[in-house]
Amino acid sequence: MQNNSSPYKILEERFLNVRNKHRATEQAEAISNRAQVIIDFLIDNGIAYHVDIFPLSKTIELCNIVVNFNEAETDERIIFTAHHDVNNVSSPNILDNTASVANLLSLAVALKGVKLNKKCSIVFTDNEEFGGSGAEFLSEKIKAGEYGNVLGIVN
Repeated sequence: MQNNSSPYKILEERFLNVRNKHRATEQAEAISNRAQVIIDFLIDNGIAYHVDIFPLSKTIELCNIVVNFNEAETDERIIFTAHHDVNNVSSPNILDNTASVANLLSLAVALKGVKLNKKCSIVFTDNEEFGGSGAEFLSEKIKAGEYGNVLGIVN
């Protein structure tokens, strides 16, 4: 069942009551509770995604969440990003970059099933607050050609 997909409703219904458990550099699982909220929203709205898990250290794994809209008949792609991690675990949950995450979730709903003239990806990156390792992991995949001809990234 599709939920109201306005960014305000996503913030209010999905993120307002999610307590920040850990900084990315301290979490025990690759998929944090905030990342799980994003995944649950995508599942609830029937949007295909995949999780890219990558190492931060020998003991800590993190994740980027990727939504690809690949129906365009071109190799050209535009990527939209927002980070899902938090720095201050005692801050209200709708602060930091959560508004950007909500906007991209809303965009994902709007793009679902739309025929695009360019490929499009939405990537929710991890660990922006402490070194940008999620963005770096995405950057390496772009350099390796996994996203085709990237025309631009909107953050």
